[in-house]
Amino acid sequence: MSTIVEPQGRKLPPEILRAIESIEAGEIADSQESETLDFKEDPSFKGRGNDAKLVEVLTDASVCFANGPGGDAHLILGIADKTPGTAAFTGTLKATSWIEQRIFANTRPNLRVEAEEIFVNDQRLIWIRIPKAYTLYERTKGQATRRIGTDCIPMSTEDRRVLIAQRANPDHTAVESALSIDELDSVAIAAARALLVDRRTVSGQVDTVPPTTRGLLEELGLLTRSGQLTVAAEILFAPLSTGRVSIRHLHRAVPGGDPRVREISTPLVLAFQEILNRIAETSSAEIDRIFLKNGQEIPIPAFPAKAVDEVIANALIHRDWNMSDPVVIDQSPRTLSVWSPGPLPHGVTQENLLTTVSQPRNRTLMSAMRILGLAEESSRGFDRMWVSMLSTGRRPPAVRTTDTSVEVIISAGRPDTNFVKGILQLSQDYSPEAVQSVLTLVVLRHLFDHPLITLQEVRTQTQSSDLGASELMDWLDEIGLVAAVGDSNKEWTAGPLVLQAFGEEEKTAEVPQGIQGWIEDKLSAGKKITAKEVADELGVPRMEVTETLRMLRQLEKARIDPEGPQRGPTTRWVAW
Repeated sequence: MSTIVEPQGRKLPPEILRAIESIEAGEIADSQESETLDFKEDPSFKGRGNDAKLVEVLTDASVCFANGPGGDAHLILGIADKTPGTAAFTGTLKATSWIEQRIFANTRPNLRVEAEEIFVNDQRLIWIRIPKAYTLYERTKGQATRRIGTDCIPMSTEDRRVLIAQRANPDHTAVESALSIDELDSVAIAAARALLVDRRTVSGQVDTVPPTTRGLLEELGLLTRSGQLTVAAEILFAPLSTGRVSIRHLHRAVPGGDPRVREISTPLVLAFQEILNRIAETSSAEIDRIFLKNGQEIPIPAFPAKAVDEVIANALIHRDWNMSDPVVIDQSPRTLSVWSPGPLPHGVTQENLLTTVSQPRNRTLMSAMRILGLAEESSRGFDRMWVSMLSTGRRPPAVRTTDTSVEVIISAGRPDTNFVKGILQLSQDYSPEAVQSVLTLVVLRHLFDHPLITLQEVRTQTQSSDLGASELMDWLDEIGLVAAVGDSNKEWTAGPLVLQAFGEEEKTAEVPQGIQGWIEDKLSAGKKITAKEVADELGVPRMEVTETLRMLRQLEKARIDPEGPQRGPTTRWVAW
């Protein structure tokens, strides 16, 4: 009987355990390989190759598995596949991080595998898990293979196209779980039942909540057609194995200070509320206060509760649950950073976060959390983050994405109380629905900071199409929140009531003729200007300013200052 030491908090799949026992009993590793399991010897360990050869072998095998049909796949490094018995366990000294980094760097898009040490009869091996993939993977030079049985077969152009289409937006959480209902956490089940009761009571529904666990799971859509648990049910209600962590919270009393670490390993339905409570307990309840004319006082917290709810829900629901990494929350008095494993869902980019159709990666999990009142299926989450931050006088969240992760950072900042007061006043003058929509807030925030907004800037900031941006501004002009400059319908200023609400009535005549008129006024007054200065002052794209200056030169109204640089960002313009 072999002695196997597994990684802390991880269990080797039964397929690997059976294969190791068979090899020890005299079988060769090659006979134990399958569509999801392969064995590799470290050629550098016995002096029969170098690191480059090993990287090539591991990268080829990882790409092959990632493109295969078998879901999670496994490579065991340190076993000769043609040698029978215990002599096959040749071992390896390679660092797990080195293996992960080499495979990551030599694949396109970057393939993130998980490497762990295991020991079989004191012989060190590396278990490499290749998670179920969501797209096509290639070597950096374009080679792509896929696992068919125990072979790696080159993929044709058509094979690649079909695989990409098939993997566009899968739902890993709908897959059948290996657990049974009896293995679910009773406290988590009770918490879900209480959430469902509360939600139905508030909404006036008279339907009773199912009294049995199976009935509750059916109500939440967490069983397969054959009545088995889904992975979504496991995520929500099953305790994690020893050593596994789903959320890691780092709290820093001062920016850059040593963090106090809290690791959460409870089922998601409990962990979700636990981390929200933890963030609330460790953040300032008030960093500023607004005093309204009617005597009302409104405190402004460091991090708006709605923004926190959304960024946490987004990370936990849309993360790649096929990866074992936890969601990491790094909190200081000024910033809250939430990092989650897995890229943005298919079709979602940093350029369309506010406007793309919602694309939940884990639809079964999302649906269950929506029923429990922990998420909203109809929204992308990012739009509500934007609304919460902008309406409390802050900047929108910063979003950083890679092929393997998403990080959202919200900043406490210095809330602009004048903007908040203005939005509250405009919500009374018009309606909260009109004023506090994400696209309206984006436009109003820009016009609070700058006297003018152009169609190109609207399109960029609202992440809209030309038609969408034009229709938005036409509507805002129609209700009086903005005022078109001239007849071009490509430049707008804030409407009179907006300027009044922001306490800036004196700006009503500041940009009467748009970019061109503003520039002409400055030049007529004998000022020297640069394109950058105009763009910064008006809050418009620099390219539009440059085009306007060139047009004025053709009209003999502006020219480059002959006493200054003739090219580059410091080029000054003067009257003709």
